[in-house]
Formats: sequence, C-alpha cells, structure tokens
Amino acid sequence: MSAHISSFVILCRPQQRHAVGAAVAKMPGVEIHHIADNGKIVALAEGGGAKHIGDALAQMQSLPGVVAANMVYYGVDGEDENG
Repeated sequence: MSAHISSFVILCRPQQRHAVGAAVAKMPGVEIHHIADNGKIVALAEGGGAKHIGDALAQMQSLPGVVAANMVYYGVDGEDENG
C-alpha cells in the first residue's frame, strides 16, 4: 500500500491565521507545521490516495479568511496502485 504525501502553503488574512490553522489541523491526515504572523501557514497532508490530498486542498481553499492555498509538493511513498 502506498502513502500519498503533500505539502501546502496557505495564505490567509493575518487576523484569521489561528482560526484557519485550527480548521486545517482538524482535517483528517493533515498537520500544521508553521503559522506565521503574516498569515502564511505550512501544512502537510498524508493519506491513502490522491483523492484525499485533492479533497484536503479544496477544503483549505474554501475556508473563511483564506486568500490562496497551493500544493507545493506531492509524492507517493511506497508502491503506487499500479504496482
């Protein structure tokens, strides 16, 4: 089985950074690695498939206060579904 791993940079309004960070941290398989005073958040998602990663990105982008959420890295650890 493979683990799909991705990192994200989220840009939000600085005054909402803690609320956005808390919402992102509640997403399954997502961890917050840094919240900057200027509203930049670094997050890591790990899941069993590309759908989980895509769904996490879509959720991040739709959070109140988020200006942009972008995937920075995507990789598969272990064997891909195709062998």
